[in-house]
Amino acid sequence: MNNINEYLIHESNFPAFEEKVEKLNKKAIKLNFPAITFEILETVVNIDEKTKRAENFFKIILNGESPKLNGWKFIARLETIKEQKHNLVFVIPNENIPLAYRESGSQCQHCNSKRYRKYTYVLMNENGEYKQVGSSCLKDFLGHTDPHNYAKYLEWMEQLTVCAKEGETVDRGSISSHDCKYELDYFVYYVAEYIKQTGYFLSKSKAEQLERSSTGDLVWNEMFNRMMKQNDKIVQSISDESIELANKAIEWAKELGNKEKLNDYQHNLYLSCMTNLVDYRSKGIVASLITAYQYDLELIKKKEVEKQEKSSSQYFGTIGEREIFTLTVVKKSHIESYYGSSILHVFEDENGNIATWFSSNKEFEEGETVTIKATVKEHKEYRDQKQTILTRCTEVKKSKKVS
Repeated sequence: MNNINEYLIHESNFPAFEEKVEKLNKKAIKLNFPAITFEILETVVNIDEKTKRAENFFKIILNGESPKLNGWKFIARLETIKEQKHNLVFVIPNENIPLAYRESGSQCQHCNSKRYRKYTYVLMNENGEYKQVGSSCLKDFLGHTDPHNYAKYLEWMEQLTVCAKEGETVDRGSISSHDCKYELDYFVYYVAEYIKQTGYFLSKSKAEQLERSSTGDLVWNEMFNRMMKQNDKIVQSISDESIELANKAIEWAKELGNKEKLNDYQHNLYLSCMTNLVDYRSKGIVASLITAYQYDLELIKKKEVEKQEKSSSQYFGTIGEREIFTLTVVKKSHIESYYGSSILHVFEDENGNIATWFSSNKEFEEGETVTIKATVKEHKEYRDQKQTILTRCTEVKKSKKVS
């Protein structure tokens, strides 16, 4: 850390630290002392290389200003190690003392007695002068009935410092699966491999219908379960194929934000992936990423096929001429308008060319192949597809149904 008053506190330990600050400030208020404060500088995410779990730490800075008494304020507490005559030093946040006090032993600069004392205090006046004073001399030096209350402020700050330092230590065995987080990439890698091994994905809603566990829950439990032997897990190792698929899916999800319109599912999936972390709440929707990405690929592929089919249609017949055509009915729709009812027939010839005809009464069935005499009204492009528009169609040969 760059600042000696900066500490990393694990999110599971942060409530205890806040409670400690609150309790000590209640004591400070009673003695009319300045409040002890802290500031959260940032949230630091650490990834455990072995388990791939993500852990949040709050980077905080601790602030406290020692109260003044007769022009002096407490800066540090020294604890003398008897055998070494060296001092353990605790300095109040945002203050400094000369390095000489590390080696000053337990000498009191007020009474000049060199006897052993476990604790002494370093005080500083408004002129920047320092004094090391034994606890029994505080009353005489400061001329106050109970200067030890001021010394307690140092002890409180020390307690908070210890609490903040201990806050970085995590008892990972006590963390539940509900409090756990995983790195997005690794979680999606695991899901991709799990689907590859099992051959299916089960959403939460479908799992509830079947009274089974969803893929998201199964993956989460397998990743978190410390008691499960590696050989009992579905995922023994993650293949390069699954990693490649997962990386493409993650990239696709993060690009959803560039789309103008997203449905609620896409919106939630996009936000969940942008955090780069997966928690218990978001595991289900993130687990669905692989199948959502594959479904989108299928839609794109389908649209490409449709586009190719449309582009293959060509005009046929001569505009204004009445000709005979053999066509298959591929679609039929009943249309209501201001002028009444009509029937739209969509035909296809043996070369895949498309023709349309609006009929007021005559009706063919879908799948029928008919030979008709018709007038070519016009050649027209509709939704990137070339279509031949027919009119005055009459059947010249009995139709047959295509099986």
